[in-house]
Amino acid sequence: MHVFDFHTVQQSADELAVLLSSIADLPLGTEAIADDTGAVRLVVPALTFEDYLELACGEIRRRGAAEPVVLRSLVKLLRSVGAITKPERLDLVREQLELVRSTAERSIQEPHDLKLVLSDADDALLALGRA
Repeated sequence: MHVFDFHTVQQSADELAVLLSSIADLPLGTEAIADDTGAVRLVVPALTFEDYLELACGEIRRRGAAEPVVLRSLVKLLRSVGAITKPERLDLVREQLELVRSTAERSIQEPHDLKLVLSDADDALLALGRA
């Protein structure tokens, strides 16, 4: 990205946190609908929670990899979502946090900026209970 509006990144991350939080406890994924005899008659493909997390975080993480404000916004988003999601989905949130960490380590050149992102990610992982 040649032009990046960091205020928009932060607002977008906040909005994504709201959206992900609203589906954090919902049953998601492909649904099989059976008839009265129990025979599956219809399969409705749908995204899983993991899919939604990747959709919300993946491109932002990759395209803003060298920008601390972008990665810190993702950490904030993931910490918020992780705080209310089902326990069985916490590993998915932790995985995204680890991806942010590894992206920061690979992409951020300034030690001070890297330290800020890693500190936020570590605090979030600690708050969510490291696996």
